Amino acid sequence: MKVSRHTLIGLVSVPTTLLLAFLTPVQAVAYDKDSARDWMRNLSGVHSIADRVWGNLGGSLDRYDFWGPWTVLGYLGALAALQAFRRASAPAIPGWRLLSGCLIVAGVADVAAYSGVTGLSQVGGSIEFLALLVIVGGIVRYGWVLMRTGVPSWPGWVLLGSAAAVIPSMSLTNYWPHGALVPISLGLSVLAVAAFGSTDVAHR
Repeated sequence: MKVSRHTLIGLVSVPTTLLLAFLTPVQAVAYDKDSARDWMRNLSGVHSIADRVWGNLGGSLDRYDFWGPWTVLGYLGALAALQAFRRASAPAIPGWRLLSGCLIVAGVADVAAYSGVTGLSQVGGSIEFLALLVIVGGIVRYGWVLMRTGVPSWPGWVLLGSAAAVIPSMSLTNYWPHGALVPISLGLSVLAVAAFGSTDVAHR
C-alpha cells in the first residue's frame, strides 16, 4: 500500500504528544514552584532530564523560558495529525478548516507568549487562551460530524473523548496550556496513526 507524504508527516504527532506530556510537569513546576501539584513535583526523573538538557542548551535562559517555546511543536504535531487523517480518511467531512486555523493561530500566539517582549507576551497568551477554547469546541464539532457520518464512527468518538478529557486533565495538572493540549494532541495522534495503517479509516 502506498503511503502519502502527509500521512507520514502526521506521525510526528506521536513524539510531539510525548513532548507535551513531558513539558507539562516541567513547566508547571518551573512556573508554580511549590504550589504545583505534588505528583508533578515528585517526578524527579523528568525534572532531572529537563535540568540536564536546560543546563547544556539553555544558556542565559531560565528553565521556564527555555522549555516554553518547545510547546509550539505540540501545535504543529497536532496540525500534522489532523491533516494526515483528513487527507487519508475524511477529505469531504467539514470542520477541519476551523481546527487547522485555530491550531496555527494558537501556535503563533504561543511563540509570542514566550517571546519575553513586554506587552507581546500578554497579548500572545490571551490569544492562545481564546484559540484553545475554540479548538476544544472545534474538536467537539468535528468529532460529532465524524461520529454521525463516518463508517466506522470510532474516529469521532476518539475526538469527543479527547475534548471531554480536557477538563479532568486541567484539574489533574492545574496548568495551562499543556493540560488542555495533551488530550487534544493525543486524540489527533490516534487518528494519525490509524491513517498511517489504513488510507480508508472513515469510509471503509
